[in-house]
Amino acid sequence: MANTELVLDTKTPKLKSEVATTLYRVVQESLNNIEKHANATNVTVFLKRFGDVLQLIVTDDGIGFDVGNA
Repeated sequence: MANTELVLDTKTPKLKSEVATTLYRVVQESLNNIEKHANATNVTVFLKRFGDVLQLIVTDDGIGFDVGNA
Protein backbone atom coordinates (compact mmCIF):
# COMPACT_ATOMS: atom_id res chain seq x y z
CA MET A 1 0.00 0.00 0.00
CA ALA A 2 1.05 3.57 -0.61
CA ASN A 3 2.13 6.02 2.07
CA THR A 4 -1.11 7.27 3.60
CA GLU A 5 -1.70 10.57 5.37
CA LEU A 6 -4.85 11.29 7.38
CA VAL A 7 -5.74 14.96 7.94
CA LEU A 8 -8.64 15.61 10.33
CA ASP A 9 -10.17 18.90 11.38
CA THR A 10 -10.04 18.97 15.19
CA LYS A 11 -13.34 20.91 15.17
CA THR A 12 -15.24 17.97 13.68
CA PRO A 13 -17.99 17.04 16.17
CA LYS A 14 -19.02 13.53 17.11
CA LEU A 15 -20.89 12.24 14.09
CA LYS A 16 -24.21 10.44 13.97
CA SER A 17 -23.72 6.72 13.50
CA GLU A 18 -25.18 6.72 9.96
CA VAL A 19 -22.90 9.58 8.86
CA ALA A 20 -19.81 7.99 10.39
CA THR A 21 -20.61 4.66 8.72
CA THR A 22 -21.14 6.33 5.33
CA LEU A 23 -17.85 8.24 5.57
CA TYR A 24 -16.06 5.06 6.60
CA ARG A 25 -17.46 3.14 3.61
CA VAL A 26 -16.58 5.91 1.13
CA VAL A 27 -12.99 6.08 2.43
CA GLN A 28 -12.74 2.29 2.50
CA GLU A 29 -13.89 1.97 -1.12
CA SER A 30 -11.64 4.82 -2.22
CA LEU A 31 -8.60 3.18 -0.64
CA ASN A 32 -9.53 -0.20 -2.15
CA ASN A 33 -9.76 1.36 -5.61
CA ILE A 34 -6.45 3.17 -5.16
CA GLU A 35 -4.81 -0.09 -4.08
CA LYS A 36 -6.25 -2.06 -7.02
CA HIS A 37 -6.03 0.43 -9.86
CA ALA A 38 -4.04 3.61 -9.22
CA ASN A 39 -0.52 2.30 -8.68
CA ALA A 40 -0.11 5.21 -6.24
CA THR A 41 2.76 5.83 -3.86
CA ASN A 42 1.05 8.56 -1.79
CA VAL A 43 -2.53 8.89 -0.56
CA THR A 44 -4.13 11.64 1.52
CA VAL A 45 -7.49 11.44 3.29
CA PHE A 46 -8.70 14.89 4.34
CA LEU A 47 -11.78 15.58 6.50
CA LYS A 48 -12.75 19.16 7.34
CA ARG A 49 -15.82 20.83 8.76
CA PHE A 50 -17.29 24.02 7.31
CA GLY A 51 -20.22 24.97 9.54
CA ASP A 52 -22.79 22.20 9.07
CA VAL A 53 -20.92 20.72 6.10
CA LEU A 54 -18.23 18.03 6.17
CA GLN A 55 -15.78 17.92 3.29
CA LEU A 56 -14.06 14.62 2.53
CA ILE A 57 -11.23 14.59 0.00
CA VAL A 58 -9.25 11.50 -0.96
CA THR A 59 -6.28 12.16 -3.25
CA ASP A 60 -3.49 10.03 -4.65
CA ASP A 61 -0.60 10.34 -7.06
CA GLY A 62 -1.62 7.32 -9.11
CA ILE A 63 -1.95 6.87 -12.84
CA GLY A 64 -5.53 8.16 -13.04
CA PHE A 65 -7.94 7.28 -15.81
CA ASP A 66 -9.32 8.70 -19.01
CA VAL A 67 -12.60 10.42 -18.12
CA GLY A 68 -13.80 9.89 -21.69
CA ASN A 69 -13.65 6.13 -21.17
CA ALA A 70 -15.28 6.14 -17.74
